[in-house]
Formats: sequence, C-alpha cells, structure tokens
Amino acid sequence: MSTKRKLSPHEAWDILEKMALHDEAERVASLSDAELDRELQEKGFDPKALRERGTALAEKLRAASAAPPAAQAPVKKTLPTRVRWAALAAATMAAVGAAVAIPTAVTTVGKGAPQHALELRREALGACQEARWLECQQGLDAARKLDPEGEERPEVRAAREKIAAGLRLPKETR
Repeated sequence: MSTKRKLSPHEAWDILEKMALHDEAERVASLSDAELDRELQEKGFDPKALRERGTALAEKLRAASAAPPAAQAPVKKTLPTRVRWAALAAATMAAVGAAVAIPTAVTTVGKGAPQHALELRREALGACQEARWLECQQGLDAARKLDPEGEERPEVRAAREKIAAGLRLPKETR
C-alpha cells in the first residue's frame, strides 16, 4: 500500500506555474500569425524585430549544430519550428506579464532565502499598493518566517508602516 505525499506549498505553486505556462504555450501555438503579431504589439513588442532575432538565433543554432557528427549528441525529434517559436513567445509574454503585474521593488532575497519568500513579499507588496492591508500584512508575515533577513529591506519597512497607518484609519476614510 502506498501513501500519497502531500506537496509543500512551494512545490504545488511550481506545478501550477508549469501548468499555466504549458497552457499559455498551447494557446499561443493555436494563434494565427496575424493574431500572434497583434498580441505581441499589444504587449509593446515589435513582431518584425522578434522574427529577425529569432531568425538570427536559429542561424546561430544551425551553425553550432554543424559540428562533426562524432561530437554531436544523439538527435531527438523536435517540435515544428512554429510551435517552438510560439512556445518561446508565450514564455516571453508570461515573463513580461509577470514582471509588469508584480512590483519590482523586491528583486533579491537574503543569502540562502527561499524563492518562495520573495514571491510572498512581491504579492504582499502588491496588496499594499492596493490598500489591502490585512492581506499585505499576512503575506509579509509569512515571508518573514521563511526569510527573516528580508524584513530589513526598505520597501518592507515602508510597507509595514503603511499597514500600521492603514489599519488605524476609520472605515469611512479607507
């Protein structure tokens, strides 16, 4: 009889992120060229420049694969070029979307601190920016348990001060 191991929160989060990225790659792969160009333009990218960079990268990879056959690894069957580029575009869009949606004030964590603490702080600081004080406080408290050194960061101290002030405000002024 085997027992299922319960995933830790950061393992579950990692799985959800991978699933979301896979779903986004499939969605982008199903787009026509015109739809893909339109989405890239809406996100502030130049589709023509991206294609040129992609072509240059493909040529560089082809040149690198022109090494003598003895030095090459066994060839694996790959996805069609359009699907690979769509997946790359999806990953780029997801990364840009995440960078835009998450406050960028916190970019590093203390030595040895888990990545999860950084993610918790980013989400908490986003809640602070939207005056969701309790959610902000809970997120910062959870991050502090994982990475106490991060509490010393100026943006975390400022957020703690805003939380204290925000929670003292009468309800009608919030």
